[in-house]
Amino acid sequence: MFLCRFNPSNNVTSTITSIWKSRFTGTWDTWKSVPKEDKEIWFNSFKEKNNWDARINQKVRDLFDHLGSRSLRDFMTRVRIKGRAQKPPFMNQAIWEGLWSIWESPDFIEKSERGRAARQSNKRLHVAGSVSIPEHRRRLCTRFYDSAGDDYKIKVWNYKLHRCLFTLLGHLDYICTVQFHHESPWIVSASDDQTVRIWNWQSRTCLSVLTCHNHYVMCASFHPKEDLVVSASLDQTVRVWDIGSLRKKNYSSYPNPEVQDPAAKDNQPTIKAQGRNRPT
Repeated sequence: MFLCRFNPSNNVTSTITSIWKSRFTGTWDTWKSVPKEDKEIWFNSFKEKNNWDARINQKVRDLFDHLGSRSLRDFMTRVRIKGRAQKPPFMNQAIWEGLWSIWESPDFIEKSERGRAARQSNKRLHVAGSVSIPEHRRRLCTRFYDSAGDDYKIKVWNYKLHRCLFTLLGHLDYICTVQFHHESPWIVSASDDQTVRIWNWQSRTCLSVLTCHNHYVMCASFHPKEDLVVSASLDQTVRVWDIGSLRKKNYSSYPNPEVQDPAAKDNQPTIKAQGRNRPT
């Protein structure tokens, strides 16, 4: 049943995001401000990419609006933090300037200050807000889950104790998705910095930085059986990476158990992307 798959863990949010980005023609800083006819066009485009029982069409539409609203809100927050000089590639200059006229208005600034004060009073650990990641179906340990934030951090949590165990640093832009490997002590992450990174959560180090995409990387995932990672980007490519070389590396040789800076490439094996084909 399609409704069971309609959730962020299956990259539906990424699909919705790519749809509204490809047809973003107004100064819409919230989902509510988007005209009804434009949202209808977006939903029809989504219907072309997916199939579901007609009896649950309204439920899917409601979920589409819910996920789309959150996607647009989070994106607008990210680009506003980046600053006026970093216009998103898909957006024309007139729309960009129109959005900034909204964000620089006294009413919006006052509303933002109230929101910031409320977030600080709640003592959130992701200082720029967080993007929750659904628990991986086959976690290595049932006590752990991970989250990725707008503060460029990956946090690994013990959800039973409600405690952050450690933080992985290295991405240079907002993190879109993270996932545990089903067997090895690895985490894969995808980011707006156009990279995919593979981490060892036991040694708390970055094992490799995968760099072939030339736009935001919206998602990345381990193959359930093979030593492969697949990633998808707004550069309109899907890349498959052979990560077999990671198994040949002695991870216990890392001298420092603390979080490492992935920019230091001395300990990173070389991994190449081969488009949609597995490297030979």
